[in-house]
Amino acid sequence: MPYRRLAVILLAALLVSANGAAEVPVQVESVSNRPVVKQISVTGTVTSPRTAVLSTAVGGLVADLTIDEGDRVETGDALLKLDAELAQLALERALAEVRQREIAAADAKRRFVEAEEVGAQRGIARTQVESLRAEVSSDEAALVASRAAAREQQAIVERHTLKAPFAGVISERHAELGVWVNPGDGLLELVATDNLRFDFRVGQDNFAALSPETPVEITLD
Repeated sequence: MPYRRLAVILLAALLVSANGAAEVPVQVESVSNRPVVKQISVTGTVTSPRTAVLSTAVGGLVADLTIDEGDRVETGDALLKLDAELAQLALERALAEVRQREIAAADAKRRFVEAEEVGAQRGIARTQVESLRAEVSSDEAALVASRAAAREQQAIVERHTLKAPFAGVISERHAELGVWVNPGDGLLELVATDNLRFDFRVGQDNFAALSPETPVEITLD
């Protein structure tokens, strides 16, 4: 009698379990082929094809600083300016001297032409005419020299402005307003951002899974 009761209880328990399982919803999906995606995490470095530490060609006091670290610049942009007041005054004197030389050369040429045209009629000696010719040559040579000096001074004034030699991003800044700098001092570091090179190493056991079409996702720290 006890064995029969135990069997009835077990049977009832199985029926309850079967009824509960029947109430669980069943979801059906169609079979499809999907590629198995394997992600490989590696670390590496970023290398720029062009990097330059910029400096001025002349010494002076930093009077204007228009950029900061992280700023993007284009070729020819003015990045830093030195106090060029004295250099500008020297340029103005050089240009004034050029004007004086032009006037002197023109006057000497005029007197030489007049002496050569009417010298014989007015009793001007040939030696005096040749002397005027030499004076013209001397004044013209002095004019050429003064123009060269003015161009040199103009170049010095322009060198008080530091310009970007190529487009890129300012990665470091070592200059501040009011600081005296000397020629050759590293003031700014400029890094080109075109055609960057990403170097990283992948384990040899993953070589077979790589191809030129393998997508790469890059995240900078």
